[in-house]
Amino acid sequence: MDTREIILQMRADPALGEELRAQILTKELLGLPNLVAELAEGRKETAKTVAETSKNVAELSAAQKHTDETVAELTVNIAELSAAQKHTDETVAELSEIQKQTNQALGRLSDVVGGTVEEDAKCLLEYVASQNGWNIQKPPSPMDINGEIDVIAIVRDKQGKEFALVCEAKTRLRPQHVRKAKATMSKLELPYDHIDYVYGLSLYPGTKEAAIEAGLGLLSIRGELVAPRKT
Repeated sequence: MDTREIILQMRADPALGEELRAQILTKELLGLPNLVAELAEGRKETAKTVAETSKNVAELSAAQKHTDETVAELTVNIAELSAAQKHTDETVAELSEIQKQTNQALGRLSDVVGGTVEEDAKCLLEYVASQNGWNIQKPPSPMDINGEIDVIAIVRDKQGKEFALVCEAKTRLRPQHVRKAKATMSKLELPYDHIDYVYGLSLYPGTKEAAIEAGLGLLSIRGELVAPRKT
């Protein structure tokens, strides 16, 4: 039987073909088709995994790029905020210095105005003493009453009695100042009887009536506007 006849017989009898293959081929060779199929399937899965990994890497790369851009933006923002804070600190420091200079200027102005009001009050007390024929025993001088600018002078009348002239001075004199001065002067404890005045560089409406009601003398740059009520 030649080879051709064997092949024809194997085709006609599949069982014979299988038996011949089992005799000729080893178990490993017989399993080779299945192994090749498994390897092909494994290669397919590997290719799929590699594709997914590449996709993930690309996504991670894009995310990293976005993160880098965000970090760069944050860095710029922090730098801008730092510059703005520095500018704010400098502005606050400048405003603080301006406020300090303003306060100093106001303090000097207050000293000037206060000194002017005090000097006016001194001159007016001397004027009152002269108009009434009182001899000045102690020239007008400052006296602090509740932190106010006040002046006191000691005089002697024609009968030889000594008493004090007390004046509370204000740059702007209002009716409420007059009433407050009355309450303060009524509590003064001096070794002399005293006649009380109020003086204002500027007089507000109602001040004159308040002085009359309180019994206080009212002085202005024009002199004695209201004579004090003598007790």
